[in-house]
Formats: sequence, C-alpha cells, structure tokens
Amino acid sequence: MATVYVNGKPVDIGNEKLNLIQAAQKAGVLIPHYCWHPALTVVASCRMCLVEVGERKPDGSVAMQPKVVPACQTPAKDGTIIVTNSAKAVFAQQQTLEGLLLNHPLDCPVCDKAGECLLQDYTYDFGRATSRMIDDKFAPPNKPNIGADIALFTDRCIKCSRCVRFTREISGTAELMFVARGEHEEIDIFPGEPCNNKLAGNVVDLCPVGALCSKDFLYKHRVWNLKTQKSVCADCSTGCSIWLDANKSIVYRLRPRYNPQAQGHFMCDDGRLGYHYVNSIERFLRPMARRDGRLTPLPWTEMVPAIRRAFQNAAQKEAASVVGVLSPFLTCEEAYLIAKFLKGLSNQVRLALGPVPIVGEDD
Repeated sequence: MATVYVNGKPVDIGNEKLNLIQAAQKAGVLIPHYCWHPALTVVASCRMCLVEVGERKPDGSVAMQPKVVPACQTPAKDGTIIVTNSAKAVFAQQQTLEGLLLNHPLDCPVCDKAGECLLQDYTYDFGRATSRMIDDKFAPPNKPNIGADIALFTDRCIKCSRCVRFTREISGTAELMFVARGEHEEIDIFPGEPCNNKLAGNVVDLCPVGALCSKDFLYKHRVWNLKTQKSVCADCSTGCSIWLDANKSIVYRLRPRYNPQAQGHFMCDDGRLGYHYVNSIERFLRPMARRDGRLTPLPWTEMVPAIRRAFQNAAQKEAASVVGVLSPFLTCEEAYLIAKFLKGLSNQVRLALGPVPIVGEDD
C-alpha cells in the first residue's frame, strides 16, 4: 500500500492511481486548481496548483525538488511528500492569482458566477487581491451568441481550456477553440459552428469563473439565495443524478450531480433545460375535488382518504372498469407504489402507460 505525506500527515492511498490534487483531497487538504478536472485530460496550464514535492527515502531521509511543480500533472507514489503551505508554494499561488487578475474585470456585483466562483474563493483563501498593474485592462468584446443557450463574457475568461477540452473529448464536436496569442488569446467558435451540441450546457458548469453563462439562468437569481436539493432528472430513462436549485417553490436551474453509476459528471441539455413545466401556472398547486360541479381546494388530510374510498367503491362495484393510467415521468418507485395500491383493490384492475413523448431519434 502506498503512503504519501501531505503537509506532514501520512495518507494511505492504497493502489489507486492519483495525482497530487486527489491525494491531498484524501487528507482533507485543498490544492487550488482551475484547469484540472477528473473527466478531462491534464494540461497543467493554469499553474494554480503549484506545490513543493519531495520523496521520503527508505532510510528515512527526505529529498525535496528545488522547484514547485503542478500537482495535477504529478502522480502520487509511495513516499511522496506534498507541501502546500510552505512559503514557496504560497508565493507561487499568489503570483498565479495576481497574473489572472491583471485583466479580469471587477464584475462580481453583476456576475452570475458570484458566490460560486473559484476565482473569488481562491483570491480570498490563497491570493493577493491587490493588483500592482497601473495600465488599462485588456477588455475584448463579449460574445453573447456563442451558442443558443450560452453567452461568453470574454474578458472574464482565465484560459483554463476546460470548455475547449470538453467539446473535443466528451461531446466530440469541437466547436470551441483558442484564437490569437498572449493577452489577446480568447475563446471562440469555428465560423458558422455555434456551440449547440446536446451536451453544450456542461461548459457552463465546467467554467470555474463567470466567462461562460447560461442564458436560461442569466440574471435570474443570486446563487446564495437558492436552496439546493438532490434530485433525479425525469426526462428520460437514464435517470441522471442532478442538483435542483430553487427558491420559494420556483425551480431556477438543474445541474449534474456526479454519479458514476448513472451519467457520470455531465448531463444533456434536454434534461438541463426541460424543467420549465414544473413552474407552469397550469399545474395544480393544491388538491382539488369536484363539489357541485366546481373544483374546490381541499387539504391533503381530507383528499387522500377521499381518493382511497373512491377507488375502493369503484373496485367493489365493477373492478374491471377501474383503470390506472401511469405517467411515463413517474420514477420506478412511484409507479410501483401506485400499481401495488391499485392491484391491491382487485386483480381485475387494469394498468396503462400514458403517452411517452418522442422527439427526434435515439443517438
């Protein structure tokens, strides 16, 4: 079993193949990073994860490397020593953040990413927020139509390349690319090829800052006011694990929740943007019963027994006339419970599946 030492703390990583970021996570230590993502290739371009690294020899002696190295690109092995809080590592992190902030606009009060932005968080925890630059910031024009549901705020981009690698490695469509060089480098699309693939919305989740934003959520709500719940996407049989962000009974967005046994790290745009029916004013907000020809609101304490009695009376009178039509949007558990209740009234009760919406073809 391999043992690494994170800031002096031994951590058993077993036989797992981990980089230093992942090994440090096992010790409860965060190594700041922008470009690295577990589902994408390693490029080590942001230089935010620079740490000191050494090796503990069999005789107990320690040999440290003279320079800081990128933790995302360095594999952890038995005896590896990781130092994230030394003066050299802290200075490297501060220098990196100061460089990223040179041309970054102070958009936090109006940026959709405020409150969940890694540039905000890392500047507060690791960086030097005061800039020494006296020249004007480079401010390239924004690209609000980089995709049907994606807007690019070009001057906020930190060139981590997560979005570019996603379109090349995951969606396989490669619409995004870097153009120009130096401080003029920026994200763009190939002419006539907007970022409209079926997984395009994931680049918004991947973006560690507020450069790529969803038009569906843009300027709708502040993230710190949202209440986040675990949920499951009901739009297809994959059953993607999701985070549901809502406030005051209004759903504002859906985000993928990592589940290696379902969809992994990402979700499709059909599921991501297919939640608006939840907020429809045509939905019943409370149980309604027909009294004297009119629909009248009733509390659940009265409605549930009334529904049970109505089904029982109908089944006793003529069970074959009772039909349960199940919505295709029910979870397996919900459908099972309803079917169990109806079949418990009589085996002659029939079950049917409601119309399954079909748009396009399977990929």
